[in-house]
Amino acid sequence: MKTYRNKEDKQPEKEGPPWKTVHSTSTYEAADARRQKLLQEWSAHRVEGMQVKVKRMARAETYTVRTRLDPEFSPKKAKPEKKIKPKRKSRDEGRDKKRARKGSRK
Repeated sequence: MKTYRNKEDKQPEKEGPPWKTVHSTSTYEAADARRQKLLQEWSAHRVEGMQVKVKRMARAETYTVRTRLDPEFSPKKAKPEKKIKPKRKSRDEGRDKKRARKGSRK
């Protein structure tokens, strides 16, 4: 699903890498405590570019703590060059040649 920044700007937002579930709990307070703990660990070890969030899961009524690498810090993948295929002859060209051959036989 494409999301747009605003209606005038038709360029979709870049989604970035997927979020990974680290912890799941039934209360927001416990999930937030885990999030704060992760942030403290990352600052102590000087880990840069990590994001963390608490997400509420509606069906199970639980809260999950999710992490990912910030899209700006993630390595860019080089796209492989596309191989250019030679153009095929159109059907009309082949028919014209067959007609020319049939006419020369007479």
